[in-house]
Amino acid sequence: MVDGDTLRVRIDGVEERVRLIGVDTPEMASDERAAEPLAEDAKAYLEELVADGSVCLERDASERDRYERLLRYAWLSDGQMVSEALVAAGLGRVVTFPPDVKYHEARLLPAEHEAAAAQRGIWSE
Repeated sequence: MVDGDTLRVRIDGVEERVRLIGVDTPEMASDERAAEPLAEDAKAYLEELVADGSVCLERDASERDRYERLLRYAWLSDGQMVSEALVAAGLGRVVTFPPDVKYHEARLLPAEHEAAAAQRGIWSE
């Protein structure tokens, strides 16, 4: 794991960084700044979600971002979307960068509204 919304995967023997589409989690500490609240929690939850070592990656419209990370939705073997799970847990906010908007209205925004109403994670008082 890199952080709460970026993971490392191996595809055909090549390690790739994958930026999860649709979610933005709190930033980890760097040389320039302290970690944002819940950054470590988001990273730990992502690690827990993908602990079995297998995800299915789905491309939307874009291949890579400006940092050369693959842009993908990640799906668990039980059919759960990783971005949606992070948002539902209150460990990330929905973020949209058109044209990658396939699940924005149908899955991600409802998960965010529910997490905010329940005051989970970043939505807690």
